[in-house]
Amino acid sequence: MNSVPANDEQDFPELSWKEHARLFRKTIRSWRLFGITYGISILLIFTLGIVFQIIFLFSFFLAFITLALLSQPLYSVFLIISNDKRLPRTLPKPPLSAYLASVIPLLVSAFFFYVGIVTFQRTGFCAQSLGCLIVTLVQSIAK
Repeated sequence: MNSVPANDEQDFPELSWKEHARLFRKTIRSWRLFGITYGISILLIFTLGIVFQIIFLFSFFLAFITLALLSQPLYSVFLIISNDKRLPRTLPKPPLSAYLASVIPLLVSAFFFYVGIVTFQRTGFCAQSLGCLIVTLVQSIAK
């Protein structure tokens, strides 16, 4: 009779950072993560508006994914969200080139965050929130 350890942690072979990054990107392209992102996106369009939806998609999501590949605490959060059993629980040490390459996506994220804040300041809340526009339309029709 073979004895199997009772814990849920799988034993993963030691992966290089490049192999781990490949598995990580495959998880990013999964349907589960797409569904979560799409659901949050639709929710943001109806409640807070298109500006916050753009900020989420291009700024927060890109920055989170970039930093999750470099930082163990953010990687752990990513594992909880993605619920992918193929990824090891610990992040291999990234090379210096990975840190340097992450600067560009983080700058793009900061740019979209800035554009979103400026757009929100210029348009206001109700001008870009689909939920607010629908309520205003229904109120104008009811009068």
